[in-house]
Amino acid sequence: MTWIMRMFSLALKLYPQPFHARFSTEMEGVFHAGLEEACEQGESVGFILSELLRLPGSLVGVYIWSMRTGESGQMAVSSVGSGGTIGVSMPGEGWGASLMAGLPHLLIGIFIVGSSLIGAVTGSNQNAFGYFPMIVFCLLLLGVLIYSIYKGWSRWSTSWIVYMFIFAISLLSITVNALRPSIRGRNDWLYGILTIMIPLVLAYLLYKIACKDRLRGLLAAVPPMAIIWAYFQEFVPIGMQSLAWSWMFILAFVATVLMLRTKRFSSALGLAMAVPILGGFPFAYLGVYMGGTLPFSEPGPSLQEVFRQYIPFLAMVLTIVLGPQLAVKLRTVGPESAEKGGKFFYRLAMGGLLVGLILTLLQWAIMTSGVSILLAIRQVLLIATVVLYLVGFALLLWATHQSKLPSSDNCNLLELAGLFIPLLFVPIVIFMAIPISMSSYTKSWLLPVAEIAWVIAAAWMVKD
Repeated sequence: MTWIMRMFSLALKLYPQPFHARFSTEMEGVFHAGLEEACEQGESVGFILSELLRLPGSLVGVYIWSMRTGESGQMAVSSVGSGGTIGVSMPGEGWGASLMAGLPHLLIGIFIVGSSLIGAVTGSNQNAFGYFPMIVFCLLLLGVLIYSIYKGWSRWSTSWIVYMFIFAISLLSITVNALRPSIRGRNDWLYGILTIMIPLVLAYLLYKIACKDRLRGLLAAVPPMAIIWAYFQEFVPIGMQSLAWSWMFILAFVATVLMLRTKRFSSALGLAMAVPILGGFPFAYLGVYMGGTLPFSEPGPSLQEVFRQYIPFLAMVLTIVLGPQLAVKLRTVGPESAEKGGKFFYRLAMGGLLVGLILTLLQWAIMTSGVSILLAIRQVLLIATVVLYLVGFALLLWATHQSKLPSSDNCNLLELAGLFIPLLFVPIVIFMAIPISMSSYTKSWLLPVAEIAWVIAAAWMVKD
């Protein structure tokens, strides 16, 4: 019986670490009692087989629970503490966890810079050379993802999870391109769908992560905010590209480590925003002076044109980190006015925002592909965006006012009213930034100034 208990103890280590720490002793006691009773009745073999058959289902159930609750929920179950970073202060992580959170930025930087330089030196096709390392990185990311699940979805795993999503999309794109033309046919419609769906799925992923833990939402936003600056890299020499990417990912690494070390959400928010602010300018500079983003109407490159492209694009990039945080801020109001229909009205307003995001992505597809059939759809979506958002937000304000919140929560109504303009402006910011080189608005400084004002207002709304 002793060796059976040892095997059972080893099997319990397959469960997530927080679950194992909390329930292993209790499970061993129950199993030992059941085994003794089965031995007395001469049914020990049947009991062991029954437990073996139950093990896979139990593991799957616990891991699903682990993914749904996250680290904070598991800590609450194990009576260690409770999660969330909604408040002003939050617990800082140790250096080990902080370095693990920043490590994928360094690895991805090495992958991008290394493959570019080796491809340039050897003269081989850069994309073809990058396939094998990309598969290796995907396996590495998948291994870390499985390890993080076992460890209980620690905060440091957030960066790895988002990079796993980005690499999965890259492999999907490679697979589509590898299909024979006879199978693939005209793939304009496929790229149109991917152009719209991928950002929406990413936005939903960032939103759900931010709902679980606002600090995780900041960590999850750093990878796409870094990668998206590749827009400016067309025709830029490999050496200059490598310098820009190295600077970007070093910034991402340092910011991520410090985000987990800090104990204030506002400080972590500032660090996350610093990555595109400091790291994006070299990309815009190279795009104007050496790449293909200089408009034909301009007589030549200039710092003025760099800022005309940098500021709107930066505002669009910052929506990746500020948008989900604004949505989470709005989400907290719905349950407080649930008796007056607040949850339904909140969904109306969020539906308007979602349709607005689809509209901006559709506008990107129209301007880059010239598919005129999408123009009618754009008009319908524009009307739906305005109606859903205005009606939903107005009713949510009414429901919040009618719910008669305690005096300590009266500021929520003012905060909700203050969210109106930043939230509505999220799709508009993206629309104004895409695509930079094909828009005539860059001749005016009015909209870039408005975008800067939106960034400041949105950061002020979500900083606490």
